[in-house]
Amino acid sequence: MMPKPEALQNTPPLPARVRNLVIVLGDQLDLQSSALQDVDPAQDLVWMAEVTEESTHLWSSKQRIAVFLSAMRHFANDLRAQGLPLIYTALDGPHRPTSLGVELARTITQLQPTMQLMPHRLPISPECKTKRWVMEGRSWCGSF
Repeated sequence: MMPKPEALQNTPPLPARVRNLVIVLGDQLDLQSSALQDVDPAQDLVWMAEVTEESTHLWSSKQRIAVFLSAMRHFANDLRAQGLPLIYTALDGPHRPTSLGVELARTITQLQPTMQLMPHRLPISPECKTKRWVMEGRSWCGSF
């Protein structure tokens, strides 16, 4: 059974100043991820979002989408159970995000984290040539 979005809102208090924003995508649900190993709840934050674009850019059955979203929500609850502060945006929540890029940009603008980390501890910064380089691990991109 898929958790309701209201259940996803209960999270430990968010840090006053965000050092690391750890970005977890729906295909990277691993509690043993290196990016999650050194999260300090006092100054780091985990970010996850369900977005329309990810459910529509490739054809998927409704059942597959439901299982995927359910896995994300259960993982989010597992993170909370470990006491990790989390921002989780649900598709059926009050804010209906359309794309990961738009939602992530909104969060970064709001929180001004020192660094964003993808699940394999690869930081992302403006100095990176392209997002593709970051995803392929071809460049080291320091903090903001």
